[in-house]
Amino acid sequence: MKQIITHRNQTTISITNGDSHVFIQTNHDSPSLIQVNANGIQIQIQTGGNARVNPTYDTYEEVKPIALPRPVTPRPVTPRPITPPPVSPKPPVPPKPSTTGFNFWPFRKSIKHVSDLPIQTTEFVRLALKWCEEHIEKTKRKYTYELKYYKPKKTLGTYQYSTRKITVYVYPSLELKSLCSTIIHEYAHHLHLKSQADQNEYDRLERKYGYWDNAFEKEARAFEQMFVDALWEYMRGVVTVG
Repeated sequence: MKQIITHRNQTTISITNGDSHVFIQTNHDSPSLIQVNANGIQIQIQTGGNARVNPTYDTYEEVKPIALPRPVTPRPVTPRPITPPPVSPKPPVPPKPSTTGFNFWPFRKSIKHVSDLPIQTTEFVRLALKWCEEHIEKTKRKYTYELKYYKPKKTLGTYQYSTRKITVYVYPSLELKSLCSTIIHEYAHHLHLKSQADQNEYDRLERKYGYWDNAFEKEARAFEQMFVDALWEYMRGVVTVG
């Protein structure tokens, strides 16, 4: 704030307070009373006539503004390294169902014909004959088997007592369940033709009654009906692929 008073017949007063500025000029020829209120600062000035007025102030005082506090510069913050969350291990992948097991898996692709076999046809026949030995009857008499790869005109299989050989005919469009029936049929002949006498009786009955009415053939067909469903169910579990 600044205040100036001069010793003359004419008095000039200038008051500055911050942004407020008051300018007063008086003449001493006549008395006067001046009161000023500048932003809360009360100033009273008495003047009068030709009397000499002693100035209240003949100097000025400059009040320095109070220094504002310096802005605080924030300290740099070093970011913490971000630790990634732990990665859970992948769950183990369950193994695929085995295609070589003997249980039937309902979601696997079922096969129907010889051309669909994922294994050798000879292996199919070997496993089927082994099942017949274990589930129908097993004898001490040995036998062999043979596959012929073409479609016959009359029969799907034969059995010869003299050679003790089972012969089955296979071709791509042959149904596997039908092949199972043929294997059971010929295996039944191996069980029932135990001697040359049995073979002679077979030949006599065929000459007299024909093939379909031969008692040995009727018995072999009965074995087919009795065991084919069980054998096919087993073989289907063996050869069915996923």
